[in-house]
Amino acid sequence: MRTAYEVFKISAYVVITFVGVITAIYTLITYSKKIKTWRKIRRERQEKLDNLLENTALHNCGNCSIEELRDQVNTTSESVETLANLVKETVRRNEQQDIEITRSRRQREVHDIALFALVDERKQSGANGAITNAHEALTNYLRDEAHKPVAI
Repeated sequence: MRTAYEVFKISAYVVITFVGVITAIYTLITYSKKIKTWRKIRRERQEKLDNLLENTALHNCGNCSIEELRDQVNTTSESVETLANLVKETVRRNEQQDIEITRSRRQREVHDIALFALVDERKQSGANGAITNAHEALTNYLRDEAHKPVAI
């Protein structure tokens, strides 16, 4: 027969483990969505820059007057300035996103470590069932993630 303290202690471990598992699942879902969104925005920016370069190349002239050539030079100059500003802004945003991604990865790593410590402690203290399954799932996940190449 277990004492009230032992029952309370076991209940606390179960609650902590449950919260840890929920936190890990939420973290995995949240950060994978952030990275997918970030990649999509980067691709869209690159397409806009490519379109701007193509439009700049369209400003050609065969037999034009000097005024038409000046207008084309001014238009091309403005397009180049716009492109330069877009490139600077894109580089700034990419650097900021890289910093955020590094921070997010570190935060996820800390959550994974904490969750694994909680589940591992519960397993070592004799818990079975869901704790054993969670321990195996976390061990397999961490092992697989350790050997995955980082996709850019």
